Amino acid sequence: MHGNNVYALIAQEKKMPDDTAKITIRLRIIDYYILTGKYDSASAEINETRALSKKINNVYGLAAAICYKAIIQYNQSKYDNSIASLDSAQSLFVSIKNATGEIKAINHKAKALAALDRYKEALELLALAET
Repeated sequence: MHGNNVYALIAQEKKMPDDTAKITIRLRIIDYYILTGKYDSASAEINETRALSKKINNVYGLAAAICYKAIIQYNQSKYDNSIASLDSAQSLFVSIKNATGEIKAINHKAKALAALDRYKEALELLALAET
């Protein structure tokens, strides 16, 4: 996504009457901010997305926002925090039977475990995910 496109998404999100669509757009905006290293902007969007997701009981939006929070924590070398966030995201993805989200959380958690030199746990986690 090009920088100008994120501004178009932000403008589009503000006009949306449907909160579920707003969450979808916000998640794309968060992705852009993380990819460009704008963690403060991403964190602000994550907080708003989490609040909106809770308000309308959108478990997927909440889980995805928490997963993005964990990615930022990982990128900032806050591996233990990242693991805790990923545990929460994974539980939420499991609760809505979203296998793709669950696997994403597991993969990121394995990366964080490896960053802490906890390779055995990371490998065991990935092996469990294969079953």
